[in-house]
Amino acid sequence: LVYVFEDTDYDGAADLPVNISVSGTENSGSVNYPASGSIAANAWGFAGNPYYSTVDWDGVTKNNVTNTVYVWDDAAGAYKSWNGVSGSLTDGLIAPFQGFWLQATSSGNGSIVISSSSKTTVAGTFYRIANIEDSGSLSLTFTAEDNKQDVAWFSFTEDGQSNNDDKDASKLLPLSASSRLVAMSYNDESSLDINNLPYLREQAVEVALDVMSLGLEQSNFTTQEKDVTASWDIENLPTHVKVIMIDRITGVQINIKDQHSYTFTTLPKGSFSTTYSGVVGSYPAVGEPRFSLLVSYDALTSGGNIKALPVEFALNAAYPNPFNPSTTISFDLPEAGKVSLSVYDLKGALVETLLNERKVAGTYQYRWTPNSELASGMYLFKLKTKNKIRHQKITYIK
Repeated sequence: LVYVFEDTDYDGAADLPVNISVSGTENSGSVNYPASGSIAANAWGFAGNPYYSTVDWDGVTKNNVTNTVYVWDDAAGAYKSWNGVSGSLTDGLIAPFQGFWLQATSSGNGSIVISSSSKTTVAGTFYRIANIEDSGSLSLTFTAEDNKQDVAWFSFTEDGQSNNDDKDASKLLPLSASSRLVAMSYNDESSLDINNLPYLREQAVEVALDVMSLGLEQSNFTTQEKDVTASWDIENLPTHVKVIMIDRITGVQINIKDQHSYTFTTLPKGSFSTTYSGVVGSYPAVGEPRFSLLVSYDALTSGGNIKALPVEFALNAAYPNPFNPSTTISFDLPEAGKVSLSVYDLKGALVETLLNERKVAGTYQYRWTPNSELASGMYLFKLKTKNKIRHQKITYIK
């Protein structure tokens, strides 16, 4: 960090902008960050490129830190990030003397080593040193009617996880608050700028995605109504990956390989503070996310072992039936949505709820073991989604 008095010649008048030059011999050895000690678990560190050459983040040696780097772009009023596969910090190139943020993993003792071998041969040109793994990427660009814009990034890597992994990039709050359009995906309650997903997987993944138009009222961001158009770049999307974008408000489902854009209106749904504790902060979840992305993998991904998604909503026969002490029930869900599975007696009284949550498309099974106080007799499984209900009779024998 460099601080400059705006009155550089002490005459009482502001002189900015001014040029800052660096002279001397460029560092020739490796640089450790931190210079002593380490970054504590989940804590953030602020480092910089020590060379008068562009550094490739992918060539930096990382010890117990996430794979993601963050650079603040003051002109855009937002962070640029890169996780080794995708992101707005193009190819992970860090300009000479550029400051950047990194975060330690939950195990702590984080550090990095920036060596001369991580410098690119020509500034602005990307040369990979490591072997490239099977990977891909997807970007969704959202543009509001007032031309404010933001991008949600996704990467697909061999070590990608459907839950948190070290190539996920947090969606960081800006250093200076202003009205903006913001797009982010979620992993549980964590907002993400880059969501790193598996390159190969047998089951589909459902990802929550939100887009908010934010105004500024005193020290709060407020969500607003605004017409927004979504478009996407699928040039680097793996051919075996299928992505369906589901608008949770309208119910519209879009296969992004068949359609080029989608226009919708953001809705007011609350506000949140522009301030945060710590050196950096991430966007909170506000209400329900607007979209779901259903990411599925076809049979090319693992030699034909991937299960096809069901085409019909069905509650399959329980086995055994009659039963004691337990029975297993399965059902087919052809599309993502909230689903409940409950047990009732013949008078309509609820006995037990086995499931009540959102599920991605697929086939599920649950084992029901009644408690010891339940009487022998006939009961009903009830499977319910937003638009459909299925029932099945079962007999419990003590």
